[in-house]
Amino acid sequence: PETYTPTYENYLALVHPDDRQRVMDATDRVFHEHVPYSHDERIFRPDGSVRYLHTWAHPVLDDAGTLVRLLGVCQDITDRKLAEIDRQRIQDELAYRSAHDAITGLERYSLLQPRFDRMISTGNGALSVLLLDLDGFKGINESMGHEHADRVLRVVADRLRSWESDSIAISHLAGDEFAMGVAGHDGPSVLALAEAMRTAVAEPIASGNADLSALQIAFAAA
Repeated sequence: PETYTPTYENYLALVHPDDRQRVMDATDRVFHEHVPYSHDERIFRPDGSVRYLHTWAHPVLDDAGTLVRLLGVCQDITDRKLAEIDRQRIQDELAYRSAHDAITGLERYSLLQPRFDRMISTGNGALSVLLLDLDGFKGINESMGHEHADRVLRVVADRLRSWESDSIAISHLAGDEFAMGVAGHDGPSVLALAEAMRTAVAEPIASGNADLSALQIAFAAA
């Protein structure tokens, strides 16, 4: 109390910038329309820490309908809010892991069918599916180990990911196989895209002291 003057302006200065407009809109409505409000907001304490508040206020009017005061409460809900955020983070992480391959980070193939359906409905009705296979990959696994093999898969996934868009979906099938769905492209465009992908993926991959440039990339289109 000895360092803070309780004015509306000073209070707004403590509100987190991302929440400030929402707080201003709520108080503007209660001041001018006499509409009560209830919302969560973040404020900065003098030491810089952030606290979460649940705030509600109800307008009190005189007999002439003029606003004379607000009755309300600011409740500190920081512990509950942080628990909710942590719970949501865990749920999001589990959902991401269930939907994406652990090695490449690409979507699992089981999730591509609904996406293919959406791509067909939003495109011109045509969808091409490209299958990519890394010939010689088994030899990398056997001669250099899983660590090098996983690195190859990640590099290949990163190179393919550069083409990912609303009309191109990319997935890791299993092992050294990848699948791409291409919507809204005619036959020649799809073949040109496949060749560009093949060329990019076939570039040498440095893995430790080895230069893995002998990989042969096979494409099949349906």
